Amino acid sequence: MYVCGPTVYELPHLGHGRFTLVWDVARRWFTFQGLNVRYVSNITDIDDNIINRANREGTSELEVAKTYEVNY
Repeated sequence: MYVCGPTVYELPHLGHGRFTLVWDVARRWFTFQGLNVRYVSNITDIDDNIINRANREGTSELEVAKTYEVNY
């Protein structure tokens, strides 16, 4: 089960929690139904929000993503 994870350009918020809860419930349901589930999620490291924040802060996109990934 592959789930696209958060885009890390801000501190975590309620939407991240909702997202995590929904996919965790789905995974648990599939497991309860007898399926063998491997859950994989990524961290989105580059998109327009990250690029814009990096430009505003005078830093790199990678630094923005690393900073907020640690917070997530």
